[in-house]
Amino acid sequence: MKNKKGLTSLFLFAGIALLTGCGGESSTTAQGGSASTGGNGSSTTTETIAYQFLGTFTDATVQMMGFEYEILLNLNTDGTVEGSGYNILSMDTSTYTENSGFYDDWIGGSWEEGEDEEGQECIVLETVFGKDAVNIMPGGAPLTGTEHSYNLYPDADGTITFTLDWPVFSGRTGEVTGSSTITYHDKDSFIKGVAYQFDEPENSLAMFADETAHFHLYCLDDNTTVLASGKEDPGSKDYKYSTVKNGTWSYENEKLSFKFDGDENTYEAKIEGTKATLEYRYVLYGDYGIDLVLTLDDVTPLTK
Repeated sequence: MKNKKGLTSLFLFAGIALLTGCGGESSTTAQGGSASTGGNGSSTTTETIAYQFLGTFTDATVQMMGFEYEILLNLNTDGTVEGSGYNILSMDTSTYTENSGFYDDWIGGSWEEGEDEEGQECIVLETVFGKDAVNIMPGGAPLTGTEHSYNLYPDADGTITFTLDWPVFSGRTGEVTGSSTITYHDKDSFIKGVAYQFDEPENSLAMFADETAHFHLYCLDDNTTVLASGKEDPGSKDYKYSTVKNGTWSYENEKLSFKFDGDENTYEAKIEGTKATLEYRYVLYGDYGIDLVLTLDDVTPLTK
């Protein structure tokens, strides 16, 4: 399971890069075959998978747009390639056919065992971006049909790690690792295996909440804070939270005060009896923000 941060929106353009990964020698055999344009919507059975590769792609730009990708790349025994992607920040654990964050036909292509230009044995992998390879950058060039070539060299233990061109937007690459060991037997088990999970801070003394906007503010025992934003999982119908802002809190002279990273202002909570209320405007970008009313029923852990 992954613990990740979900952020907001930013726009950036980059160029296309072609990269090739290397390793050791292979002791696994499989037959090559004809090209495939990508996934066909069905889950590939374990018996038809020769090699399976997994990887995570993220960077600041992609995260701030609300994306963080996991990939399931299968090289099948008939020589075809099936690559699917899953945006874990979609917070969607529905089955792959209904999942808003799942890209079934992400990467297709073909592979075979062959030799490189120097006569060294390797796996020759040819990929083509499928119909679900949508450029997430507004105005970006289409990605479907983009082709890449790789020579893969397994290590002595059969493990292969190489740099893959990801169908996110131009120039995005990241490492994937795989072997003939099959971790996920179908796409639904892949979704469940890599789905986002938020672990609440173990050292939290108290939690403010705005249940209308679905924000939680954790006050930790080291006087730091964690602001988390919630999004409904269409699969489970539960809200899943991700960290969006850090800060600090203090209690001095009967005043409970808060500061947030990137904000010079100090915010004071209003205390009435044991209840505390904090008003804070969470700014996503520019002038766009959300006015939060965070409440805490029992403030005594922070004031004693």
